[in-house]
Amino acid sequence: MTHNNTLNGKRVVITGGSKGLGRALTEALVELDARVAALARPSPELTELEQVANAYPIPCDLEAGSSIKAAIGAAAEALGGIDILINNAGIAAPVPFDMVTDEMVDDQIAVNFAAAVHTCRAAMPWLRASQGHILNVSSETVRHVSPFLGVYAATKAALERFSQELRDEFRPDKVRVTILRSGTIATAISENWPRETMDDFLDRMVKCGYRDFSGVSVPPESMAQGIISVLAMPADLNLDIVEMRSAIPWFPE
Repeated sequence: MTHNNTLNGKRVVITGGSKGLGRALTEALVELDARVAALARPSPELTELEQVANAYPIPCDLEAGSSIKAAIGAAAEALGGIDILINNAGIAAPVPFDMVTDEMVDDQIAVNFAAAVHTCRAAMPWLRASQGHILNVSSETVRHVSPFLGVYAATKAALERFSQELRDEFRPDKVRVTILRSGTIATAISENWPRETMDDFLDRMVKCGYRDFSGVSVPPESMAQGIISVLAMPADLNLDIVEMRSAIPWFPE
């Protein structure tokens, strides 16, 4: 079996589909003749996807349940249903806990956890009909403590627990649910972090052993290919949880 004949024609919805891992997944899946609805906030990157065959960019505010419900409905209409839902969107704010703001807490809970609850709830009628597959992107910070990321890791832990419950509840409907516990990816999640914050964060990652654990940051294209391998599994198999991280060790200069 090949990825091509397994995913050909599949109707896929990806949150955070305009940048980073979501963008890499969108581009890789359409190359395999899947049809992909990419949900994200309006941006030039999202608009660019209008030029990609079989990609359907759909503006969506992932912090608003009503916007998510409307976007999932638009995606199902554009695709003619939903076979695969990938909750990829995520944000992080690496600052000491006593410097965490109300907005940082609320935004991370909304995007990293609540948005996945809303997308799954909105998409479930179509996923039931197609006996589809949900893949929720978590983080290795759930397993290995990382400095300044307590709120982020907690939202991902909540996502994992939610995924486990969802898997059990909808197993009789043959809806599969997979947790991807992702390693560090070279994406734009940190593009707006202050330089001083980034330097302190990276230094603490080294001291706590996280960098040795995670290895170098992997390109989003590599992680996308790993995810596609999971999505291409036979329909009578469910991979409950998979951890993917760099095969290349990290060593300080």
